[in-house]
This record gives sequence, C-alpha cells and structure tokens, in this order.
Amino acid sequence: MFIKMVITKKPPRYGHSEGHTDICYDHVSGSILTCGSDGDVRIWKGFEDDDPETINIGEHAYAIAMKNGNFVTASDSNTVQAHTFPEGAPNGIVARFTAPVHHIQFNGNGTKLLSGASDFSLKLVTIEDNTQLKFDGHSAPILSVAYDPKEEYIASSSCDGTVKIWSIEDQSWEKSMGILPKCSDFSISKTLCRLSWEPTAGKFLCVPVEKEIQLIERESWDMSCSLTNDSVTSTVSIAIFSECGKYIAGACVDGTIFIWDVHSRQCIESIKNNKGVGICGLVWNPKNKTQIAYTDTTGQLGFLENVIPEKQQKQAPVKAVPNQYADLFDDDDNDDAALLKTTTQNNIPNDDADEDDDDDIGVKPRKSNFNGIADEESLDAILGKTVEADSTNVTQPPAQPKIIYEGPKVTPLQKPFISGATPVHLTCRFMKWNNVGIVRSYDSEEESSVDVEFHDSSVHHALHIDNQLSYTMADLSTQAVVLASEKDEEDNLSQLTCLHFGSWDTQKEWNTSMPKGEEIKAVCLGWNWLAVGTDKRLIRMFSIGGVQLGMFAIPGPIVTISGHGNQLIVVYHMGTGVPGDQCLGVKLLHLRGKKRQVIAGEMLPITPKSTLTWLGFSEEGTPVTGDSEGMVRMLSREMMSWVPIVNTKAVAKSRSDHYWIVGVNEEQGQLRSIHCKGSTFPPTLPRPSAIILPFQISVCEIETEKGLLEEKLLKTKLFSEHHKYIESQGYETNEMNQSESVRDKQQYLMKLFALACKSDREYRAVEICEQMESEHELSLAIKYASRLRRITLAQKLSELAKRRMEEKMEEEEEEEEWGDEEDETQYTNSYRKPDRLKQGSQTQEDPSMDQEDEESDGSQQKMMPTLKLKTKKDIIPKSMMASSQERRNPFKSISKKTPSGVRGTSVFDDLTEKPTIKNGKGKNTETDLISPPKSAKKKNQSTLLSMTGKPALKTATSEKKPTTAFGIWMEENNEQLKEKNPGLTDADITKIAMTTWRGLTSDERKEWTEKLKNSKSSDENNKTAENRKRKLTDAMENGAKRSNFEKDNNDKTGSQTGKPLSSATNSKLKNFMFSKS
Repeated sequence: MFIKMVITKKPPRYGHSEGHTDICYDHVSGSILTCGSDGDVRIWKGFEDDDPETINIGEHAYAIAMKNGNFVTASDSNTVQAHTFPEGAPNGIVARFTAPVHHIQFNGNGTKLLSGASDFSLKLVTIEDNTQLKFDGHSAPILSVAYDPKEEYIASSSCDGTVKIWSIEDQSWEKSMGILPKCSDFSISKTLCRLSWEPTAGKFLCVPVEKEIQLIERESWDMSCSLTNDSVTSTVSIAIFSECGKYIAGACVDGTIFIWDVHSRQCIESIKNNKGVGICGLVWNPKNKTQIAYTDTTGQLGFLENVIPEKQQKQAPVKAVPNQYADLFDDDDNDDAALLKTTTQNNIPNDDADEDDDDDIGVKPRKSNFNGIADEESLDAILGKTVEADSTNVTQPPAQPKIIYEGPKVTPLQKPFISGATPVHLTCRFMKWNNVGIVRSYDSEEESSVDVEFHDSSVHHALHIDNQLSYTMADLSTQAVVLASEKDEEDNLSQLTCLHFGSWDTQKEWNTSMPKGEEIKAVCLGWNWLAVGTDKRLIRMFSIGGVQLGMFAIPGPIVTISGHGNQLIVVYHMGTGVPGDQCLGVKLLHLRGKKRQVIAGEMLPITPKSTLTWLGFSEEGTPVTGDSEGMVRMLSREMMSWVPIVNTKAVAKSRSDHYWIVGVNEEQGQLRSIHCKGSTFPPTLPRPSAIILPFQISVCEIETEKGLLEEKLLKTKLFSEHHKYIESQGYETNEMNQSESVRDKQQYLMKLFALACKSDREYRAVEICEQMESEHELSLAIKYASRLRRITLAQKLSELAKRRMEEKMEEEEEEEEWGDEEDETQYTNSYRKPDRLKQGSQTQEDPSMDQEDEESDGSQQKMMPTLKLKTKKDIIPKSMMASSQERRNPFKSISKKTPSGVRGTSVFDDLTEKPTIKNGKGKNTETDLISPPKSAKKKNQSTLLSMTGKPALKTATSEKKPTTAFGIWMEENNEQLKEKNPGLTDADITKIAMTTWRGLTSDERKEWTEKLKNSKSSDENNKTAENRKRKLTDAMENGAKRSNFEKDNNDKTGSQTGKPLSSATNSKLKNFMFSKS
C-alpha cells in the first residue's frame, strides 16, 4: 500500500512579465533564482520573500543556472554570462553563440557548463580554462540539455523532433530518437522536452514524450518503461528526477504537475494550476526534498510542499549487497512472480509494505506453498540449506567479477535526403536549389503551395503549383519539374508528378502512383529521363513524357540520387560502418548510348563521424559530393577516385557557420554556396544570395612557393579532365579553355622546374620534366639547365628526350603497321582497277611533258608510268576539276615514275598524301560514307595516306629508300618471304611480314632502327656531296654561258670593240659632256 500524500499548494506570486521563464536553486543558501522575458533576474530568499533582489541582464533572459557561488544566464546577446552571487555583477562570458541560448546546466561539481542554442549547436565548456567541446548534429534549435552524472554522456532535445545521446569522448551522438513533434523555432514548439538523468548513477534518462514519460536505459539506449496515467490529458513538457532518484516530477503544457514513483511506476499525486497555463520551469528544493518550485508562462512563481512522504525523505538510499547467486535465479524469480500474479485469483494485500524498503514496493511476497511444493522443498529453502551446509564445511572463495564483452556500437543509418533541399518539417522551405532555378514550398494553415523560379527567365516563366498532394521532394531541369510525395498517415499512395514544360503538345503534366506499400525517397532529372528511388531498394526509370523505361535494384537502403545529361549517380547504405561512421556505396551509370556502369558499387568516401549532405554534378558533368564536415570532393576520371577540392569549414569564420552548396563550376574553379551564419540551412525569407568559394586542394606546405605551384598544377590537371570526357561523348568542347589549361599546365611545370634547379634539386627537376608532354617544353628545360651550367641535368634531360623520341617512333611504327594492313587490304580489294586505268592515261600524257622537262634541264631520261594509291574519296572526276587545275608547269622538274608492273621492296615507298579539293568557301568537296559527329574531334593518328607531306614518286632508275625500320627489314627479307610463300600476292606477303615484324624482340627492332639512322646519315652526306657537285657544275655552266654571251656580242659589234680609243678622242668626249651639262 502507498501512503496518500496531501500536497500543499501555495498561491502563486508575480515574478516576471508574461513569457518564457526559468528557475533554479542555490544549494548553499537555499535561495530561489528566476529569470524571465523582461530581462530581469530575481533572487528570492524564500517563497515568502516580498522584496526579492532584481538584476537586469538584457532585454530577454532565457535560462539560468547556479553553482559554486556564481550564477550564469543566457540572454538575447547570444552569450552565456557569469555573474557573482548575490551581487549579480558580470564575471566573464562563458560561451558565445550565434543565436539565443534556451537551456543551460552545470555538472555535479559545477566545473563544467552545458549549453544548447538556436543555432543547432551544443557546447560543453570547462569553467577553469574555458576550453570548449562542440557537438553538431541537430538540424533545428535546441530545446533542452542534460548532463550525465558520470560525465560520460550528454543528452539533448531539438525542434527537429529528435532526442540525441552524445558521447563526450567522441563528440558524436550514439543514439538518435525521432520521438518529438517537429517545428522550426523554439518559440512555437509544443513542448520544452526538458530531459533529466537519474542522479545517483545515471541508469536512466527520462524523456517527456506526448502524454507519457519514457525511461531510456543506459548503454542500450532502449526504452525500459514508460510512466503514464489516465489523468494526463495534455503533452508532458518537463520531467525532473528527485535528488534521491526515486521520484519524477512531470509538468504538462496545461499546467498540471504529476509525481511518479519510479519503482512502482505509479502516479502518486497530481495537481493542476488554477489558470491552466503551461509550466516553463520546475525544480526540486535541494534543502527540503519534499518541496518543488515552478514558474509558468504568465511569469508567476509557484510552490508545492509535501510532494514526498516525510518517512521516505528521511531514509537514505541503501546500497544493495551483491549476491553471487542472484544473477542465476533473477529471471526465474521474475517468471515465478508473473506466474503467481496470473494464477492467484485474489490479490493479497501487502500489510508490511510500510516496513519494507522502497525496493520491495509493488512486489507481492512469495507464498509459502507454490504449485504444491512445501516450504521445506521450495527453491529458496533448498538453496538456503545448501548455502548453510556449505558455509559450515567449506570456505567459499570470493566471487569472481564478470567479464562482459561489449561489441561495437551500431551507428544509426543516415536518412534519405534531396540535395539542395532544407528539412521537411519547416513550414517555409527550399525543395530544390540548383543551377537551373529554385523550388520553394509554403505550408501554413492558410495556404499550401509550391513556387518554381528560374535563374534564366528565357527558359520558362515562374510557376505556382497547388500542393494538394503534400509534395516533399522536387528536382528541376531546363526540360521539366518533377515533384514527389511520401505516404501519409491515411495510407495514401506515394505520388509522382512531372510538369514537362518543354513538351510541344498541350498535355504538359502527368502523374503516376507507386505500388501499394512502396514509398518514394528520392527523385532526380536527367536529359529526357527521370529516376525515382524508393524504400523497396528500387530505382525506377521514366522518360520525360511518362513512359516507364525500367527499373533496377540496389543492395541497400537509398540515401540520395542525382542526374546530369545521360549520367545517373546513386548513393545507398552498404552496411554498418565503424562506430560513428556511415558505410555508403555509390553507383555511377551511363543511361544513353553505351549503357554501362562507370562505378559499380564502390564505397563512397566521406569525413569520419560525418554524413553526406550534397550529391550532384558540376556544370561540366563531373560527380561532386559534400559532407557535414564541410569537405567537398570531386571524381577524378583518370584515377576513378574522389579528390577533395575544398574544405568549407576551413573558410568559415565561426564554428557554427556553414556553407550550403548550390552548384559547382570546373571551368571557373568555383563552388557556389550560401553562407549560413549560425545555422546549417538558409532561411527562405529574405532570399539568400549565393557566394563564390574558390577551389583549394589540400596539399602539404601550401604557404610555400613550391606547395602553391603544386596545388595549382594539381587543380589544372583535375579540372581539365572533363575535356576528354566531353569529347568521348561526342560533344563539342571549348577549344579556348582547353588550350588555356594546357598552357597553364606548361607554365606551372616550368616554374616548378626552375624552382627545383635554383634549390639544387636536380633529381626533382628530372621528375618534373617527366610530366612534360611536348618536345618544346623539354627543349626549353634543356636550354635553361645549360644556361645554369648544370651539365649533368642537361644530359639527363637529353636522354629523356631521346627516350621519348624512340618511344614515339615505336608507337608510330605500330600505328603504321596497323594502317598498312588496313589500307593494303582496301587497295587489293577495291582500287586496283581504277589505278591501272589511271596509269594508262598517265602513260599517254607523260611523254610530252617529259620532253619539255628534258629540254629545260638538259638531261635525257626515259619516263615510266606512275603507281599511286588513292582512297575512294580521293578519286575525283575530271569534270569536277577546273581547267587550270589540269595544267602543269612545263619548267617544273618532276621525279620519274615507275611502270605499273614494278613494285617497290617496301610498302611505305608507295604512300602518298590524300589530296583534297576545296571549294570557294574553304570546305572539302570530298564526301565520306560514314562521317564522325561534328562535335567529335579528329584523332591525330598517322595513317597510310597521311604519312608523308608530299606525293612519293618512284622511278625505275632511282628508287626511294625506306623511311622506317620496318621498311629496311622488309627490303632485306622480302625475297626470303617470297621464297617461303610462293604463289602469294604482294598484299599477303606484306601481311606476313607485319606479323613477323611484331614477333621480333625490342633489341632486334632497335638494331633495324640504328640501321635506319645510319642510312639516313649516309644519305644526307651523299646529298651534301651531290649539292656541291651540282653547284660547281652550275657555276661552270654559268661561266661558259657568260663567255658565249660576250663572244656573241663581240661578233655583233665587230673589231671596234677590241681597239682602245686615243687620248685625243677621250678629251673631246669629256669636253662635249661638260658643255652639255
């Protein structure tokens, strides 16, 4: 039986003006301290004090706490201020926030202070040295905080609807419970949700939830039990443990105060405020444990007495003596008690309840006879006899402590979200903000609508949509707006709506419902498609017009999705990560053209103890992610790994500031975001403006010149990778930006090379030169090293350049071999007849031209027919050529041609460049059967028809020598191949030769390469000698011509020219000239 308490309620007294109030006790003097919305702090020496001391601390005072001769307050200055007691003089600022603080609490000895503010953050401050620990994780203002008596954990409640339990050591939350109603501000919250730990050992955390108080068990963080009563008709807002830990006082928003017994889980007493106004502050009197003081929303101070029986208040808590056998039979005793309760017909009153300890309250005594077993044979009796017998004979060893293994704590899975959206519980929120526009949602009692605004008004005009289906998700592109809703409490199906404003017909909107039991969690738009992620681990694909294209499953719960062009990226949970971390997987797919998975189920890297907050693409189409710690990462397509490009936390001026990402631009190297001061998300009104953050890769020693150049070089490489991807997809690229990135890369490499040379780091200089791609850069580096008189470095760079040339030649030879095989096949199959016909015509036209050449050059050589290879598009009818194009210069020396029956020893001797005929506009008149897309850039690959710059013509008397190592090898081994393979055509022999050449080792190929170099040097020497002979011959011929010319003139003038004039004649001529002048 429980003692019926008679609670004495004293009439309330005026304390503060109407509004939020708070209250606390001084443990030493027993004084009551209150604060209110009038900005005053009042110190009451007792409830009967008619003249309390008043101290003004600001316009509004939100919270107050008292410990160790000082009290701290939270005011509208967004600070926690310390004051002396009882003078109230300022004694320093304990903590600063960017928004008002609504609850503060000291630890047991008053050395640390815990505060929670409207900027979503918690701070644990050590009073002595003012060191701070910050806890971020809530997405709405903090309602209340609670400090664990063992100082291992803290608890907090927030307007985001969650109660979180944090580990002080890890500064991360271990349990998050979404059990509260959501709201956007402290002032409109339906509950204060004041939490309280069990004061002796922190075994329970009491949480007021709706019309009950839940007791959360330590370590497991599961609900142990709930305290409720039929008389509780409104939301319980405050729950406070008594100092003995046996009672809980709860206050409701309607002004009712309840007292619960923890062990019996019964409501002992309840009393209601006369005016029915809500209770704001509630506290137990530390001096008199049977008294409770409270304050309400009207600013009144109230007082309750005799809330605990005086007998219980005098008893000290008794420590339980451990029994080594207790754990063995606890479960059986509980089962027996439960079975006893069900089998006993009449409840037997416990008359000795008043004499027993509180721990036995509510537990009925075991009957002497149970199921026909006598007391002597009962389990307790047998156990007692056994223990007594053992104790008389054998000394029992001390009980060994139990070794309990605690496994890793499971990290709660991150909930699905939409990138660029604010929390759903806000009445006015952003549903989507991206590079195209903004989607806003307004949800109030008067109106529920969705507004769509475009950054570029030429895309489409603004839209106003009625939100009757309670849309919570959205995405926006230049083609459409997609909206989605979740299932509601009435089991209405999840809806998907698309407004295709880019459609050319009149029906621009379509809607579809998900199957029953399936709920949409994420949506995204691409080019001509949209994707939906559901809670059934499915990704459903739709066309932009509403056709279902298919679906595929993902291996875990979805987190978010994003689309760009033909790319779709999906992030999902792969499993449970290490404590505090999320284990996320990512898929990157191409949906158009060559459908393939670029990234297939790999882990997505994020910062430890963080969550994913943004997923999207840059404007150039590169995937980008952002996490709650401010780290932004971009996918490197060359390494297929994620590279951090900027840390927004490092840029933020305050720890409570955040940058909300809205877009990424690689060409300009910019991250577009919104600066949120003291919050995680931006407000909708007034409309925030986006700011630009530059990219900065976190390299070592970035403050040095070397580190700065390396960072710029890495950025240039990373942000130029998208050019190759765009070209591979058949799109046009900005050649100006591409050339600028190449130029910047060369500039940074040369600066790094010069810096390495100046710092005597020659090996590092060679490593830098290995990253140079062009020969021009290497030549500049060699010249620079030579000027600095670094001979060894110049030699090493020369060797590098030589090695590069050899590798390039080998690559060209391989390309030539493949090209030879393809073009030779085309020649033998398709173009042999046209060439022969053309050779016949050339044989008839050439003799007259040869006669003119022989007359002009003075040489007599016989003209032979020409063998010239052409592709199909190179054969141009004569009717298409102008008459001027058929004319030839009769004085131009042309090389002799071989007859059609004579073939060279090397297939490369017959190669010519493709002739192209251009029209007046500069465009080629030749046509291709299969032409590449206009946007695709032509490959700079050598082919058979583009090997040489001029047509290569051969004569029977002077054959052109091979220009490649394969040609020399083919020339020497051609006869052997023909003997081994008789009856084969020249094309087949060439194919066999190519196969044999590929089978040679690299050393054997180098030998032929050296022979080619030697032959080239000998040819140059021969050409030099021939040029000298030709110059001497020309000089002799010119002299002979000059002498013949003078002889002819002498013949014409006769002998007079040879006889000199007399002196008299010369004088007469002079006089004549002077007289004339």
